[in-house]
Amino acid sequence: MSEKIKVESSNLEFVEYIEDKKELRVWFLAEKNVVYVYAGVPQEVYDAFINVPAKVNSIGGFFIDHIKNKYQFRKEMEGE
Repeated sequence: MSEKIKVESSNLEFVEYIEDKKELRVWFLAEKNVVYVYAGVPQEVYDAFINVPAKVNSIGGFFIDHIKNKYQFRKEMEGE
């Protein structure tokens, strides 16, 4: 079962991982009611993403370095 998690970030608000679909869902602070759905994200990448040590990188920095522009995404209105 997936769970929407609030994250500490200046750009990201929530994340959710759908394991059986390998989908990472990301909500940004600047875009209310919009969710970015990244396809084909392995569980290990998601685990590293939500557990990134603040001393090493921010969760937003990890997103930019390891997810954004590496996985295809689609934008959805929340509730679709």
